[in-house]
Amino acid sequence: MTKRLIIDTDMGVDDAHALLMALADKDAEVIGITTVVGNVGLQQVVKNTGHVLDIAGKVVPYYGGTQTPLVSRPIPPSGLMGIDGLGNTTHSLDTPQHQPDEEAAVLALIRMVKEADKDDDFTLVALGPLTNLALAVRMMPDFAARVPRLVVMGGAYKAMGNETWAAEFNFFGDPEAARIVLEAGFEDIWILPWEVSVEQMLLWPEYETLIALEGPRARFFEQITGASKKVLRDQFRLPGMPIPDQLAMAVALDPEGVIDEAVHVLVDVELKGRHGRGMLAIDWNHSGGAANAHIVTRVHKDAALKIMKAGLSVG
Repeated sequence: MTKRLIIDTDMGVDDAHALLMALADKDAEVIGITTVVGNVGLQQVVKNTGHVLDIAGKVVPYYGGTQTPLVSRPIPPSGLMGIDGLGNTTHSLDTPQHQPDEEAAVLALIRMVKEADKDDDFTLVALGPLTNLALAVRMMPDFAARVPRLVVMGGAYKAMGNETWAAEFNFFGDPEAARIVLEAGFEDIWILPWEVSVEQMLLWPEYETLIALEGPRARFFEQITGASKKVLRDQFRLPGMPIPDQLAMAVALDPEGVIDEAVHVLVDVELKGRHGRGMLAIDWNHSGGAANAHIVTRVHKDAALKIMKAGLSVG
């Protein structure tokens, strides 16, 4: 059966590879893409999405979303992915042939969920801050009930943050939105937290195997990862590259083959505190109520790598 996906993204380097993975899967159909401020500003996120669709040679409707978080200001770009979110490569690219539809992302998200709910099973995949999803929940009371499965890249289940001491980038980018989504009553939430992408990162020999593949997708991947590779390998001396959005997409595309370990727990997001804002809080003692999310704590890396390779082998 065809896996039908709606993807919400802030289109940085790892988002780009994740989208290529979904578009290359012969058993998957990407219904639509909504964009949100995150890795870079919204205008650049929208532009980046067009570039990735150009590289993929796929026509998928996509929509411009929220330009700011619900309450806080956007996080300034870190520079790890380049000032454009795609490794400082977009200045050399032509204007994207694929352009966004005029419909606002939140309205498109609500419409797509309604339409998809009538037809068949589908998965909503969130790769950036959850602002669009939170607004959809607020605007449509039964939005969460209409989504059969939600896969989220976000949170740090060991409180080993990559944006603050305790918070992961996407949840820190809009903590209020993350709490709204987690409290909305989605029936089946799967969270791929930051630490898994560090514990099971793409090692440099594996990275070299990917960029050695033939075709424009692999060349594009090599180009957009050049800036982050230099920082991660030469400055931080890491043995490889964290792959958060790629692992989240692998979970969405092949949950049975990719998920090795997961825990079903009650989770929340901390909204205050000098170090705690945006932190994924987990009721490990099962004292606060019914579980509301599955946290993926380990993946079958070989299965994920197979999907990652396929995403760069087509075209």
